[in-house]
Amino acid sequence: MKLTGQALELHRIPSPRLSALAAALIVLAVMLTIDTFERKQAMQNQRLYVLERASVLRARLEAAISTPVSTTRAIAVVYAAHPDLPEDEFSILAEQARTSSPGILNIALFRDTVICCVYPRKGNEKLVGLDIRGLPGQWPAYRNMMDTHRPMVAGPLKLVEGGEAVVVRIPAYHADTASGKERFIGAVGTPILFDSLLREAGISDTEKNLIVAIRGRDGRGHDGEIIYGSSGAFTAEPVLQQVALPGGSWEIAAYPRSGWGASSPALGIIRALGGLLCLLAAVLAYMLAGHLRRRAENEQRLHESEAQLKQRSAELTQQNAVLEMITHNAGLPGILKMMVQLVELHHPGALCSIMLLDRDGLHLRHGAAPSLPDFYNRTVDGITIGEGVGCCGTAAYRGERAVIENIQAHPWCENYRKLARQADLQSCWSQPIKDNDGRVLGTFAIYRHHPATPQPGEIALIEEYAALIALVIERTRTAEVLRLHDAALNVAANAIVITDRQARIIWANQAFARLTGYEVEEAIGHHCGSLSKSGHHDRQFYEALWQTILSGHVWHGELVNRRKDGTLYHDETTITPIRGKDGEITHFVAVKGDITARKTSEEHLKNLAFYDPLTQLPNRRLLIDRLGQTLVVGKRSGRYGALMFLDLDNFKPLNDEHGHDVGDLLLIEAAQRISHCVREEDTVARFGGDEFVVMLKDLDADKAVSAMQANGVAEKIRAALAEPYRLELLQAEDGETVVEHRCTSSIGIVLFVNQESDRENILRWADIAMYKAKAGGRNRICFYEPV
Repeated sequence: MKLTGQALELHRIPSPRLSALAAALIVLAVMLTIDTFERKQAMQNQRLYVLERASVLRARLEAAISTPVSTTRAIAVVYAAHPDLPEDEFSILAEQARTSSPGILNIALFRDTVICCVYPRKGNEKLVGLDIRGLPGQWPAYRNMMDTHRPMVAGPLKLVEGGEAVVVRIPAYHADTASGKERFIGAVGTPILFDSLLREAGISDTEKNLIVAIRGRDGRGHDGEIIYGSSGAFTAEPVLQQVALPGGSWEIAAYPRSGWGASSPALGIIRALGGLLCLLAAVLAYMLAGHLRRRAENEQRLHESEAQLKQRSAELTQQNAVLEMITHNAGLPGILKMMVQLVELHHPGALCSIMLLDRDGLHLRHGAAPSLPDFYNRTVDGITIGEGVGCCGTAAYRGERAVIENIQAHPWCENYRKLARQADLQSCWSQPIKDNDGRVLGTFAIYRHHPATPQPGEIALIEEYAALIALVIERTRTAEVLRLHDAALNVAANAIVITDRQARIIWANQAFARLTGYEVEEAIGHHCGSLSKSGHHDRQFYEALWQTILSGHVWHGELVNRRKDGTLYHDETTITPIRGKDGEITHFVAVKGDITARKTSEEHLKNLAFYDPLTQLPNRRLLIDRLGQTLVVGKRSGRYGALMFLDLDNFKPLNDEHGHDVGDLLLIEAAQRISHCVREEDTVARFGGDEFVVMLKDLDADKAVSAMQANGVAEKIRAALAEPYRLELLQAEDGETVVEHRCTSSIGIVLFVNQESDRENILRWADIAMYKAKAGGRNRICFYEPV
């Protein structure tokens, strides 16, 4: 029997009870779905919040430790350069370090393993003479520092002087000038109160909402003991953060005080609303069907909007946290790792990688990729930048985004398909990271476990994070450079002062205060000239100086300035103009050094000890010294040297007829003529009277060639000395103002190489050859020939 159309339609309509039950089940299913989603969202928000707070705590701990480490390292650098660093100079450096790092308890200087100096000494006298090998709790970390040549952090531990502190030790190695090898000479140790570090990191604020624990005594990370909080925190599925330390790390564990999965107000409302709807669904099934459908659609759109808003807000919050980490001088690897984790947390299924441009500009180095397998990261570390060299290598080479939808089928990945299969990676999208000038700094890539093409939102994501990573890299590197520059300028031996365009002081280092007698705070705001001008330089001198620097050129010269106490000093100064973005000069940087003692002593010693006062040529002492150096070089190179002994043949009659003043004029002219005949690296010396010595170095490995070269130079000298002399008198004698004289020379030459005899023998042989030339009729050249 066939059913009519109306009967068939009625048959298809469910009974009211079934409709009510179906509506109730649908509502229940919807509520359960929303409940599950909301619980997951609440859990995700909790982990985001804990990750943010733990990351901030880690960054602050690293920042709190980095400043004492930097100041300790600065002292260690000075100690390595000066192993015999006096205690008073060490105290000055330590005092400056404690001023910049109030958390430092004291600073100790180790000679090998024994503390030889400590600052401040008062209250720490019992530390002096202490051998670290006698402290079982500290000796392993110290020995590890010696073995690894790396800075180490010990503790927290009980100090001999009382209290609990983290001890930062920086090893010092001094290069042996003879062997070129470095040897361990000791270390610089700085205990930092552990409670002070925690307070500076703001751990009390963090613990208002989180349970926090830290482990890693002696920087052993997760292998170390609990140093703060309870060990139970590491078993409660916590968020973990690694605190980078010199020579090791600490590990932070954090989770909410209320526990994971605590119910949110929105979840309670959803559950109550679901129960109410389930009760009303049976009665209002027909009436509410359309309404529930529209409500579900509206709720879905609202939920998506709220989720997007929450995600965007969370991302902005985390990006602000990244910027805060930069502000607190967190390390670049930690910041990059956090950024990758944030992207992966907000975008499930995305596996992110950051690679940084190598120093050579030809390769990419691993930056951060915590979700990619270690073997994959190790293999691609150092990948070459080039067209078709994988996704990242191509993106960096082109300077534009590269997309590989299917790694196994793409020609760029021919050499990486097996590696990608092992890592279960099927697609890759890589965006170049560029600085403000468009230079590539690295790449930011997203991998997926399945072949995929990026959607517009995903393209915007990688572009946005590539720009943020570029900002992070530039800011981090800039901050590091600024910290290094500030530390270097403040410990520089030379006085450094920065002024505005009007020469008003806006910054100076401590060396400036020591040089001028003015404290830095006292000098700031004053004109340089008003503080130190001595009146020894005229107006034209300063006009020339200002003309040089205002034209954008560097001025270098010597000044005579006056200290605060009125004493004068010689100041060797270099002034460099600094230009602003518009190209205009805005500031000047002056580097100053006190050369008073050096100028006085060097000039005096130089003239007395090594130079002839009449001709300004090297004397016998300097010649013999240079001859010794030439002999040493000749033993290594195998090249010959030559020594010439010169005597003026017709000099005595000039002295007898016109006096020694005229003779002196001839000697000066002869010295100039000889000097013009030799190379700059050769030596012309006066032995007294009318005797000169010329030393030629680094001639040739062949004796005959060397003899020919030496003879050529000697012939050139002989010809130059034989030219007529016109000696102009300062005062006329018998009406004459100019004396004309002819004077030849006799030259004796000796060749030497790998000489076994001493320097005096070489001089004697050259003298013998010279007398042979005289005996042969003068005005000639003779070589020494052993009997």
